[in-house]
Amino acid sequence: MNSISLKVGLIGFGTVGEGFYRLIQRLDYPHLQIKKIIVNDHNKERSLPSSNFSFNTDSVLNDPEIDLIIEAITDTNQAFHILKKALRNGKHVITASKKMVALYLSEIIDLQKETGQKVLYEAAVCGAIPVLQNLNNYFFYDKIKAVKGVFNGTANFILTQLEEGFSFEKALHQAQQKGLAEADPSSDIDGFDTQYKLVIAASHLFGEIVKPESVLRFGIRQLLPQDQLFSTKKGWKIRLIAEARFGDVPLVMPVLVSQNEYAYNLQGEDNFVELESESSGLQYLQGKGAGAFPTAQAILGDVEQLRMKEFYHYKNGASTERQKEAQKIEVYLRSPSSDIGHFFSEVYHRDYESGYYVTLGKIKVLDLKGIEPEKIAFIARLPKHDQIRNKESNEAQPGVFSPA
Repeated sequence: MNSISLKVGLIGFGTVGEGFYRLIQRLDYPHLQIKKIIVNDHNKERSLPSSNFSFNTDSVLNDPEIDLIIEAITDTNQAFHILKKALRNGKHVITASKKMVALYLSEIIDLQKETGQKVLYEAAVCGAIPVLQNLNNYFFYDKIKAVKGVFNGTANFILTQLEEGFSFEKALHQAQQKGLAEADPSSDIDGFDTQYKLVIAASHLFGEIVKPESVLRFGIRQLLPQDQLFSTKKGWKIRLIAEARFGDVPLVMPVLVSQNEYAYNLQGEDNFVELESESSGLQYLQGKGAGAFPTAQAILGDVEQLRMKEFYHYKNGASTERQKEAQKIEVYLRSPSSDIGHFFSEVYHRDYESGYYVTLGKIKVLDLKGIEPEKIAFIARLPKHDQIRNKESNEAQPGVFSPA
């Protein structure tokens, strides 16, 4: 690989692929030549003449002049096939496919060892925020106890629009109009996108592969005005938070945040990442987590890392038995079912309103994983705040709900 100038095959010319192409043109970046752009759809109208595109992926994967494949497509299985073939054909790979990396990270690590080629994927975690570069360099020899934050800009945009009085449907529509959400927004609002990002970050942090299925995941799709009203009355806001703490079940779920928490003032499509380390304490990173150019900037950062021969160093984490049995969290839970109260080890408050049973209390994470999904309409973690416990827990009595 030429350390000065890279010849690149760009696979995909959607939001991310075109964003990267436009960024390179705007910056007049001198160290990279996009030799070919590969797309699938022959009939789609594009912003460049058709002569700029090819439809044969193998034409770049088999081209001996191409040093680097930049993969920016949405098909996870096809992305992994491209990655494997590129590495085995002597090419490095930069990818933005968070789902592909999360699902196949163990295989990707083995392939790099097998081929000697490298894979970089900063763009797969929190857009323009250099999460993995910081973990790989600054924090590599520091023991990270936990990572948490808002990892999905689309969900955060929707939640901040709800605070302005918009309906969920209107906020989602605005996100789609801004290019922050796809026509099918499931990955964003159901927490899958956040889950994949957390899996990647946690795997780098702890030195052991975290599987997506090990994450306890809840999204914001079922959020109703009454949940928003409850949060507002308490002076809280709702944010979709990812958290992985060594020894605990990784969590992706809405959180009610109070004014003294970092996420409280996070607006629009911004993301933030909080790292808790043994030597450095709490560190915060914040930036744009969604959109064409933030993601493109992350890809360009990986190009520079590649040129400087800065690759990921995967930690060898100690094999530990995770002490998950005792892990408890405090939650606001709205349920259509009256028999869910017995799951709580401690109840601070309970109520029945508009056809739903609402419980505030403490619950074991493993018990929460065991509740049938249809019995949970909406759930959010309570903030780090003692007032509601002190004020209301004395009045709460465990047992089965009775409608008022």
